[in-house]
Amino acid sequence: MQPIAEGADQSLDLAKFFQACAESVDDFRGAAHDPKLTDDDIDGLVALAQGLTSYARQCNAESIREKLDAAKGDLAALGEVTKKVTEQFKHVQLVQHIVTIGAAVVEFGFTATAAALKGDIGGILSAGGTLESAIFPKAKTAASSGDTAGKTDE
Repeated sequence: MQPIAEGADQSLDLAKFFQACAESVDDFRGAAHDPKLTDDDIDGLVALAQGLTSYARQCNAESIREKLDAAKGDLAALGEVTKKVTEQFKHVQLVQHIVTIGAAVVEFGFTATAAALKGDIGGILSAGGTLESAIFPKAKTAASSGDTAGKTDE
């Protein structure tokens, strides 16, 4: 992660300085004076405080903009990492599917051989269904998914 830009810190420091100056002007205007301040003096102090507050806001906005600019690089890097992780995850899922198919082929070989030795055609078909499920995990037949459409309980 990149450090906050020096310019952002300087802009924030200036914003704090201008805000403190504006508050000091307001405090001075509100204090008792001998002789009293004229209306023109008060208006001038109000305008000065408002100008200083405006500068403070501009510097604060500049500080935020500079911090956001500094964060853009970090966000772009995070996006690249996320993209790479997603690609790796897809690869792991593919490898997992291949291993599942391999295990199902081995199981099919054992089960079908045992069923064939017994002359059990149903066992061979059942083993083939297990292999099919490993190869096509999302494909389900109506019988295996419990589909009872069109059937009624009597």
